[in-house]
Amino acid sequence: MIACAIALAACTTSVEGQAGRLGTSLGLPPVPVIPDEPARWAMSVLDPCALLRDMPLKTARPEYPVRPHSCAVEHAPDEATTWWESEVGGLYTRVDGEILELHTLVVHVGAAFSGRDRSTMVKTEIGGRIAYQSHGKNIPSYEIGRSGDRCRIDFPISADRSIQIVSSAPDGDMATACAAPRAVAETVAAKLASPAASARATPRWTACDLVKQAAGYVPSDDPGLTADTCLSRVLGANHEEIPSVEIDTIADEGLREPSPYISETRVDLPFGAAVQSKAGADQCTVEFVAGTQPDAPADFAAQIMSVRLAKSLGEPCAGAAEVAAKIHEALSGPAPAPPPPPPHLGFAVGEPDAEMPAACGAFSGTVPETCRMPLPVPVPATAPEVLRASETLFAADMTCAVLHDAAAPVLGDAIEVAAQMNAGGGGCIGLTNDAYVVYLGFFPDATAGEYCRDFERNEVQIAGRTVTQCSDRDTFNLYLPAAPDPGVPGVALVEARLVAPRGDMSWNPGRSDPAAMARMGDGTTRMAENVITRTLAG
Repeated sequence: MIACAIALAACTTSVEGQAGRLGTSLGLPPVPVIPDEPARWAMSVLDPCALLRDMPLKTARPEYPVRPHSCAVEHAPDEATTWWESEVGGLYTRVDGEILELHTLVVHVGAAFSGRDRSTMVKTEIGGRIAYQSHGKNIPSYEIGRSGDRCRIDFPISADRSIQIVSSAPDGDMATACAAPRAVAETVAAKLASPAASARATPRWTACDLVKQAAGYVPSDDPGLTADTCLSRVLGANHEEIPSVEIDTIADEGLREPSPYISETRVDLPFGAAVQSKAGADQCTVEFVAGTQPDAPADFAAQIMSVRLAKSLGEPCAGAAEVAAKIHEALSGPAPAPPPPPPHLGFAVGEPDAEMPAACGAFSGTVPETCRMPLPVPVPATAPEVLRASETLFAADMTCAVLHDAAAPVLGDAIEVAAQMNAGGGGCIGLTNDAYVVYLGFFPDATAGEYCRDFERNEVQIAGRTVTQCSDRDTFNLYLPAAPDPGVPGVALVEARLVAPRGDMSWNPGRSDPAAMARMGDGTTRMAENVITRTLAG
């Protein structure tokens, strides 16, 4: 239990084999059913370039594919007035002749979209569909090589996949950075209302279909960022390392030359040339041309697939070449048939678009079976009764009632809470839009002095009680004795973590921001005081 309080992320996990015991048969709300067939249909036949046609942008050239499931377009700011052709390419200028930077906008069909994304992005509405939005300098994108601000907009199409729009953008606030991408998103949303009109004539393979059906490996639960990236499971049934495969497809002008600075060679495989790179005794990567993109510019004309084999039981490069040959053979034949086309893609405002509340995504390891919306339950009147209730099936629900009551005066009524169940009871996760994640849990069998022995710790007075306080790089923990005597068993943990404001992907929290740390410490202390005076005083 002490380990759970200190390493929260490791303990907010499901109870293996107990989904039924903790499920609806005992009166708990069911997990929302979010079908994945619409996302599988989209990844099979939805054309990303069709989504980008007829955009309200000043474009430098027509949209072009950059991966099998991604398409890009280059656009100029609204103040652009003139297009000049030159030997080194085209340039947009303003009326005064100043050269303007072109921005690259990319649409990904079937991008990974997790609970973590929902907890860090701003939920919004675009074209009548639920969307999530963020901006900043830390949004990854292979297709947008330049540094600077970016905007990202996701339309979820299942519990874990989205239609994603990523664009380089002018520096500034979200409204500035996302003005052009939101205009594109409005048009995309309209096309998602009738997705069959944007379908390809023939299906395409996804990376995970290739890993499973062609290579014979089992995709991991967190396979990759796009439909063109997939990693197989790396651990076996007993958590031992097992051979794994990772594949990725990018666009380039052709197969690159081997690097003279690392162990790379150009080899001839039965299906054609490849670049082979060995790393250690059990890992090798093979790159080859998996297809062509006739409609793309010359520097995006070839689809380059990399196949990495790790923890190989035999010679790794021979194994990687064998996997690459199986994948190449599969690509030469038809892709799996898609499900029937859905009437629309995405979720209307008011529809559930996730299996868990957004607050669940603030911690790793949460799963829908044990992290959910809290039920309205009463809070017992005395501290001993609260501790006894903390070991019942509805402990997490009670804890959420306590947390909301303690946190709302400090963080505002807009705080979102999620009930996190575990084998011994449960706790509550709270999330705000403004750089704050908080967790409350009750531990009836320990004393506050047992915690934080290996961390920087202090004893402080809060509401007349001796509280153990410890902090890490970006966390602030308070262990509150449930009774006035700190030697009596029973502890409430208030743990706060500093995170970036939702939608802001530029700010890195931590002790490098003393003002933010001080704000977190003050807010957590005030919440702890409310827990003592409102719940534990009786």
